[in-house]
Amino acid sequence: MRTILLCLVLSPALVPLTSAQACFQIHGRAMEYRGDGFFAIWHIGTHHIFSPDADSADFVCKYFDCESGDRQPALFAEFTICPTEPFVKGAAQMVKVTAVSHPFVVPDWPPQASPREFLNDFLAWYPRHARSSSSRTDWQKTTWLIHWDMTGHLAELLEADAAVEPPCKSVLPPEFDPLLNSTQPAEHYETGSIEQRNGRYRAEIYRVTDGKRSDAPDVIADFAKQGYRWFFLNFEYPISRTDLVAMLKAPKSACGRSR
Repeated sequence: MRTILLCLVLSPALVPLTSAQACFQIHGRAMEYRGDGFFAIWHIGTHHIFSPDADSADFVCKYFDCESGDRQPALFAEFTICPTEPFVKGAAQMVKVTAVSHPFVVPDWPPQASPREFLNDFLAWYPRHARSSSSRTDWQKTTWLIHWDMTGHLAELLEADAAVEPPCKSVLPPEFDPLLNSTQPAEHYETGSIEQRNGRYRAEIYRVTDGKRSDAPDVIADFAKQGYRWFFLNFEYPISRTDLVAMLKAPKSACGRSR
């Protein structure tokens, strides 16, 4: 019999204080751990633990094969949860999971051991989601799915840029995908050469159109490994000779000016 435990990450503003708190949505990763049988949904970035009722666990498992034999699949998605008991720091909190949206399943977690396998896994699914995004909000939700694979600094910069309000203007255009350096992502991308220096990796990423790989890399991924986790650190844009972090750190257009 499966032991149920949901681990979600919450910002301080979302930490439940009472059992009467309204339902809210988080970005998380659901997974049943091999060996101990714990079922976890981790909200990317914190360490709060939730324990769902049996119906909620069964509901989440409809979106992926959570008891997948020797493999350990993970479900990345947005989860709507409803606390059913007061929050106690350091303790599991009972919840109901009422909705799952933008699901994506990684066949085995944690990611593969080699840098090329990690990047190939990313390129196997991310472009498909990027192509299906019809608006800035849609691709923002897609990038949320890989926040587990980003440093907290890079994730925070992306969030801050997406949240700017007039008179400030976002650095990234609404139609621009910052991870693929494109306004029209290709159907397929390939990993080129990978170089390692001082514990960091730089990998060329090429778009493939009609079976032909682009002559020059569209983007260079900068990433590293800590423990068993891989982290994206930055995305470099060779043609424009800039990078995502530099763009996000640039002053916001018209920010602070009077109209």
